[in-house]
Amino acid sequence: MPLAHSGEPPHDGGMETRVAKLEEHVGNIRVDVAHVRARVDAIETHMATKADVTTAESRIIRWLVSAAIAMAGLVLAAAKFIH
Repeated sequence: MPLAHSGEPPHDGGMETRVAKLEEHVGNIRVDVAHVRARVDAIETHMATKADVTTAESRIIRWLVSAAIAMAGLVLAAAKFIH
């Protein structure tokens, strides 16, 4: 749809050229956004869920408690051998 040419901004003679350039850039932006979406989707497949984090936290806590009990047992065994 051609714009009215009053000769004054924003409807001066170069308006159609500027709009055409903007439309071209919008097309490029859409392609870029599609690439970004694809990359984000690929990254999301490798992200941990809340359940994954909770499970890992529970395992770490159990390992630390087990290690502390084992260390206490070793210390008590060493104390028996020393005395």
